[in-house]
This record gives sequence, C-alpha cells and structure tokens, in this order.
Amino acid sequence: MKRIDLLLKAFREVLMQRPEARLVIAGEGSLKTEMEALAETLGISYAVRWLGFSRNMPGLLAAIDVYVQSSVNEGLSLSILEAMAAEKAVVATSVGGTKEVIADGETGFLVPPGSSAALAAAVIATLDDPQRRAAVSRAAKAYVEAEFDFRRMVDRYEALYASVATSRLWV
Repeated sequence: MKRIDLLLKAFREVLMQRPEARLVIAGEGSLKTEMEALAETLGISYAVRWLGFSRNMPGLLAAIDVYVQSSVNEGLSLSILEAMAAEKAVVATSVGGTKEVIADGETGFLVPPGSSAALAAAVIATLDDPQRRAAVSRAAKAYVEAEFDFRRMVDRYEALYASVATSRLWV
C-alpha cells in the first residue's frame, strides 16, 4: 500500500532536476530488501538513506524540507498529520483520509495515486518555490492545530454523546 517503488521512481526524476536532493525513508517492512535493490537498479542508492524504525520522528521532521507519501490506499495518516504539525510541506497521493486533511495547494499538495511522474513534478515544484512551500507549511500547521486540538476533540465527543443520549431510537 505504501508504494515505496513509486517514491523511488519519482525520486529518480527529482534527482535529475535537483542532484543535491536526498531521500530519507523511515520505517520497516517486508519489502525493504526489494526496495533497496530497486534503488540500486534505478541508480539512486547513493542518495537514499534507509533509517529503519525511528523513535526520533520530531528530529527527522525538523531535518527535512518536504514530506512525501506515495500510498495507493491510506486511512487518516498520522505521519501526514505529524508532518503538517511540524510545519513541513506535504506532497501526498490523493487517497483515503489524506484528501480530507490536505486542501491541494493550501495545506499541502495532492497528486493522483500510482503516478511517479506526478509525484516527482509536485516534489520538484515544492522544492523550487521555498516561499510557497513556507506558506503552505504554515497553513498546514494552523489547520492541524485548529482541527486536531485535544480540547476540540473532547468537545466533539461530548457533543456526539449528548446527541445520542437525547435522541429517540425507533425500533
């Protein structure tokens, strides 16, 4: 579902435009060896760093310019919310809950799922325009702070429980 193969193919295109770019991949999975081999085949392994499992996501997010998600199926991605909260530009596929939290061009950038070319183009455009990247990153952080604030979530649950408690159920 994460389609790291698409991310690697997109990154090859990014490197053609931005040879100084580096791709950092955090996490583990059963396809890691296969994806490392693909990076080697694509000739990009020198620019890809495989971190494996990391407990220091805040530190990692602080070090990056763009967070990229290439999934073809995704619920509400906590890692995308974390990147947005860390004031990072997000380029992601328009799937599942992702399209509910990212307003394309306002709080992040959405691309069609399955297209490494679209993913690459969006990453390059985001890297090439630091002012727009900063504005979108600020808007993303503000959105997450407003919509996923703990007090707001508690208020929503209380309202839901109150509506259920006062509603009549017809059987």
